[in-house]
Amino acid sequence: MFCFYSYGLSDLAKIGRWIATWSHEEHVGWKPSLVVVLADKCSQGPNALSIAEGLLATTVETLTSLPLSSYFFDTTFLQIPETESPNDFRIDLHHRASTVRQRRRDAGLCFSVEHFNALFERAFESAATLKNQPFDPIRSARQDLPVSAELTDHLVNFMNQMPLARDLLSFASPVIASSLLLDHYVPDMHPFKPTKVFERLYQDACTCACKRTAKIAREDGHLLPSALVNAIRDKLAALFDRLGKGEAAVSIHRSILAAHSDYWPSIKSNTTGHSILCIDGGGVRGILPPAILAQIQNRLDLPIPIQELFTLAYGVSAGALIVLALFINGWSVERCSVEFEQLAKIAFSPPSVLSLPCLSWARSILFDSMYSEHGIEGALREAFGDGTLTESCHAKRIGAKVGIPAATIRRPCLNLFTNYNAMGEERSGYLVLRETEHVKVWEAGRSSSAAPVYFPPKYLPGLGTFQDAGTLANNPIIVALSEFAAIYGNEKPDLVLNIGTGTSPDMPLQDQKPRFVRDSWPVRLKRGYMALMQGKKTWNDAESLSKRLGGKNGQYRLDIPLAQPPSLDDTTSMATLASLVHHDSVSLGAIPEIAHHMFATLFYFELDSLPTLSGSNFSISGHICCVRKGQDRALPKILQRLRKATLYVNGKPTRSLIDTDTHGNIRQTVDLTTGR
Repeated sequence: MFCFYSYGLSDLAKIGRWIATWSHEEHVGWKPSLVVVLADKCSQGPNALSIAEGLLATTVETLTSLPLSSYFFDTTFLQIPETESPNDFRIDLHHRASTVRQRRRDAGLCFSVEHFNALFERAFESAATLKNQPFDPIRSARQDLPVSAELTDHLVNFMNQMPLARDLLSFASPVIASSLLLDHYVPDMHPFKPTKVFERLYQDACTCACKRTAKIAREDGHLLPSALVNAIRDKLAALFDRLGKGEAAVSIHRSILAAHSDYWPSIKSNTTGHSILCIDGGGVRGILPPAILAQIQNRLDLPIPIQELFTLAYGVSAGALIVLALFINGWSVERCSVEFEQLAKIAFSPPSVLSLPCLSWARSILFDSMYSEHGIEGALREAFGDGTLTESCHAKRIGAKVGIPAATIRRPCLNLFTNYNAMGEERSGYLVLRETEHVKVWEAGRSSSAAPVYFPPKYLPGLGTFQDAGTLANNPIIVALSEFAAIYGNEKPDLVLNIGTGTSPDMPLQDQKPRFVRDSWPVRLKRGYMALMQGKKTWNDAESLSKRLGGKNGQYRLDIPLAQPPSLDDTTSMATLASLVHHDSVSLGAIPEIAHHMFATLFYFELDSLPTLSGSNFSISGHICCVRKGQDRALPKILQRLRKATLYVNGKPTRSLIDTDTHGNIRQTVDLTTGR
């Protein structure tokens, strides 16, 4: 606020000429208030105020061609009557100063002494370079901490991960806004208005980034760049209100990240191991793997969904549907069993007039399949929705890579649908599909379960036509191990678990002539196809290869022997099949060992520093850590078991000192010297 005393008309002219010397900026961010006190006795007449205001305004406008309002927010002329005490006048000025101070506070420009001095010095330092440009306190405050020149590229990289336009508004905009809040409002930063901060520092970068990401064709349409920019700005303003109530910027940012936890992938230490789950195909026999997994989970006895103990998962046909249900939908193994049984009953529902076996085969010849695609596709849509494989939030949250093999129909070869980028080494023997960002989860499941004879193949525009991969490899173990090697190089998985869907015993050679009907070509063809469902041979091949490469520790296959395997579409057999899991303790005898091995995969070792040479040995210092962090509800049980365990170092039992850090994470100190 500027306050001038005028003792005559000549003083008003001088004030006007002085104001005219000020530089003027049309869009200046702040205009002061002007108070002119008419102190001479001649200025106490009834028209004195209007005469004084007219003279000052005319003087300024004559010299600058600009109205007085271009320089000031408001203008007030005061008379001091002879009867008024000086104290009354001071109270009036104090009230006006308080009004201006509140206006500054509302504009985010009411600085502390420390901030004012620093900005005042910088204003003088920049006076020569600014010339006629107004001083910008927001940019000046960031002089020592400028906004990253790569902000636009970072925003584009982040927003391009969003497969849906609605995710840009519901997820990307609040995360970006909270990041900008954290970037600008560092401790002791003056609380500038967030809209002005956005306009001065971030708007250009955000506008450019939003225009670039808007060019991507998303499944639910396009989003106007301006709408996204406005959403980020408005969210920043809303978050600033929380800042004004005393909440720290870092706490606000953390709360936004936590509110969208479903979008964040689980990041693990690079010293953690990897576990692989492979599930065979087998039609209705797909009811077996969830039941077997439930047995393992019960034995493990931890409040951890079993899929969270695997970092890679692959499944063929029915196994693909189980993998998708566990890792993409995040269903429990119990729900998988129930939903799979319902899905199978819908998928294998033929028209009533063709329910006889002979007529079903006739239908498969006439219509390319025994069953219509409408039943299975409707059931798959109901189970998996319209989400894409690459946007699978649950798999990302638990840090799992999912692969679904399917076979092409001309010169059949394996193709792999994945929820991850196929980085790493080149593949051999199969192809990882690259352009799959628009492939829906149900479409991947439908492609993998399109068993010849039973269902027609699935055509996906832009990719091709696919059928059940069981025609080439009903056990995905070879593909899984190949993918692991391509991604992780020479590393070895901590655990490989292959779950079958029932294996029939080998038949001894019989000296018997073929029978006309029972051994006819359709029957032999069906027997041959059913033999392809035996994933045990593929497992034996993989196991043999592992032995030649130096061991097979941590590799397990669980399966149930079936003397008379039911047909792939025999939905009446599912209840009986599931009950076999609870009664066959011999075939599933490895479950306790597997559960013990899975418990061990929860831990990893981290060095505190590089090993130091001590004579001919190395001294090593580090910690054993757990992949379950913080307030995980499984940690109390894990700690309880660990405290009963014995730690062996260099083959010798060592006193276990299990502890937790300030965040509740498990840490076991380990100090050792090699060779001792």
